[in-house]
Amino acid sequence: MFCDRKTKEPPKIFSEIQDSFSLRYRYPSLEIFASITVNLEEPKHHDNKRKYDACNMKSVCVFRI
Repeated sequence: MFCDRKTKEPPKIFSEIQDSFSLRYRYPSLEIFASITVNLEEPKHHDNKRKYDACNMKSVCVFRI
């Protein structure tokens, strides 16, 4: 099983049941995703070398780190 490096907690797994906690937990990410999808917002670069190295798009990225 994998876990968060800092907290040593396992990742949160969501099922088809949506409660108020899961909605609060996911809402910010869903809001950003939706606004990018409908072209209301441009994606923001993460500016993080570790995330950049793991990214599948780095071969075509215009924000090379």
